[in-house]
Amino acid sequence: MTEFVDILLEKLAENPDLTEAGLARKAGLDNSTIRQMIKFRRNPRIDTAVKICRALGETVETFMSQKSSPAMSELLLLLEQLTPAERDFLLAAARGLHAQRPEAK
Repeated sequence: MTEFVDILLEKLAENPDLTEAGLARKAGLDNSTIRQMIKFRRNPRIDTAVKICRALGETVETFMSQKSSPAMSELLLLLEQLTPAERDFLLAAARGLHAQRPEAK
């Protein structure tokens, strides 16, 4: 299983404008939090992981999957912000759309 820290290191390496300190600041974390996490190869607590992922514009799920498209990442991030009733409505609509597809019949 891929560790959170490994994925974070890849993301930092892919983006030269992204620094450990800059990401920590954007995530609302202490300047040393990410640096220490990487140095000691410790995965963050859930609340810290959520803050880091949001600062990167992702959900924890998309961050950990490494396979999501930008559209899927945005969709999951928006989905998190809906109320339970709004999520239920959206789920019912998606099921209805899926049921109408020719291959679903």
